[in-house]
Amino acid sequence: MECFYELSRYTQEHWEPRVPPAGMRQSASRGAGDGSKPEPVKVIEIKTVGAYEVAVLSARDAGSLANWLKANQFAIPKDKEAVIDAYIQQQWYFVAVKIDLNKAGGFQVVSGPPPAGGGRQIQREEKAGQWRTPAVVAPLCQQAMRVPAENFLRQRHPVGGADVCAVAVPALVTALQSTNPVVRIHAVSALDDSMGGSPLLQDPGVLDCLPALFQDPEPEVRRQAAEAAGSSRNPKFEEALVNLLRDPDEGVRHAAVFAVKRNYYGKSQSLPVLQKLLKDENLEVRASALESLGISGAPIPREDILPLLSVTNMRVVSFALSRLGRDGVSLDELEPLFHNRLMMARLAGLSFVERLGNNQEAIELILPLVRDPEQPVRGHAWKLLETLTGQTIPQDQPDRWEQWRVENKPALMLAGYTKAIAQDPKGGRAYHNRGCLHYNAHKFPEALADFRKARELGSDARDYFCFRLWPLQTRSGEKDEATRELTAYMEHRPVGKPDDWQSKVGRFLAGQMTQADLLKAAADPNAQTDREQHCEAYFYAGSKRLIEGDQTTAADYFKQCVATDVKKFEEYSSAVAELKLLPASPAK
Repeated sequence: MECFYELSRYTQEHWEPRVPPAGMRQSASRGAGDGSKPEPVKVIEIKTVGAYEVAVLSARDAGSLANWLKANQFAIPKDKEAVIDAYIQQQWYFVAVKIDLNKAGGFQVVSGPPPAGGGRQIQREEKAGQWRTPAVVAPLCQQAMRVPAENFLRQRHPVGGADVCAVAVPALVTALQSTNPVVRIHAVSALDDSMGGSPLLQDPGVLDCLPALFQDPEPEVRRQAAEAAGSSRNPKFEEALVNLLRDPDEGVRHAAVFAVKRNYYGKSQSLPVLQKLLKDENLEVRASALESLGISGAPIPREDILPLLSVTNMRVVSFALSRLGRDGVSLDELEPLFHNRLMMARLAGLSFVERLGNNQEAIELILPLVRDPEQPVRGHAWKLLETLTGQTIPQDQPDRWEQWRVENKPALMLAGYTKAIAQDPKGGRAYHNRGCLHYNAHKFPEALADFRKARELGSDARDYFCFRLWPLQTRSGEKDEATRELTAYMEHRPVGKPDDWQSKVGRFLAGQMTQADLLKAAADPNAQTDREQHCEAYFYAGSKRLIEGDQTTAADYFKQCVATDVKKFEEYSSAVAELKLLPASPAK
């Protein structure tokens, strides 16, 4: 294996660009420096290392690169233009290697594809003095080039342990501190300890280089430096590794996560920092912090885990689900999974819903997935819907599910709210929601009972409980009492400010503000707020007109409410319901 040592030694020590031989300059350098178009193939460096001739290149297109390689007697895989073009578009560099067999004494060339025996067979051939023709063109990372030199530092080298350090460390430290990013990448790759037992990671001189590499402008340097720090298991790197969890490069963050795990000693001083990162604006940073905290046993607040169901990293999503699943997960908490771009995340959401059993509330979450672009998701969603609804609908007719949903939505929602009340009888919001359904169906006694219970229990929507009670009591012939109750409530509101939007709605219903003033007050510079406030204003204005017997004007206001398209508001749904129950307007 002396040739490998020779190649490693030369690539470690010589990185200055050399002028290509005359025969290789012709096609590559034509037009350079004379104001004409850039050359189609740029030769970065050509060198001879023992029996190997190595060319480092960049190219504008795959065809030009192929022509250059053929002209200079380099082999290139067939039918790989599309792959090569993809790397060219990302401005990657290429390394081409060919062997001068006249200088490769002691080797017998074995051509053809890799043997069936895989790596073990290759090792047997190497021991027998045979050399299998390698792949000769390989893309390298953008703006950086990496030549494998790890063999120089591993057990395959005839020199080991302290002898390796004595030979390698001075040159390696110099390379790690080089101003040339190519040299730094090449050098830091030599610290790879995936085979274990590298003496370099115990050398103080090498370890002292790592902090600067954590700040290197090249992501590949930072990534490999993080891996080396993790392999060293040296606690002095803990803070720096935690900081790398904020790195903009995903590969660096991933390496830092595993490095933090390997460096964790049970007495981490970085736990407060990791817990703070769970609040970071960047979800990917939060995900890295969550993974790092996973092994510490430190408590992780539920509200910090839930947002991570939205990240497009299935490893993080799975970890978050495993932590949440210990205490149970609600449908509302699972909803981000159904909108996650990862197919496996959506499938995980369906699987969790399936475990909840016959849950009618889940149908609203599942229905959109019958049109999912991925067949496994569509199939699972379809099967689950058939189980929950008892319907049998062919998979090529998704429109029938939407039709079924429209016809059955009120009943499904009513069942869901009734179940929520049974599970939490002290929660006012579920009574409010069920009361709205009764209101829309003109089941006024049931609606009145639910809104009164909602007002008694209270919640953050208490104002709207009272707003709904006023028209219900008025329709029941209790207008004066309804007005007194609403006025008393508005004078002693436990929430909100004296002049906020809700206070204006309350004063309008109680007769203390005109309809014109309410509509004027609904205007807001923020377009979304303006639409939402007009949605409410038009509904309550229409409700008063309906109570007064002016169905035509009431219908006009309900239509304007619907036109705001604020479908998430209960006022929108109630306006739609009122329009269905009102007689059709005569044609003009």
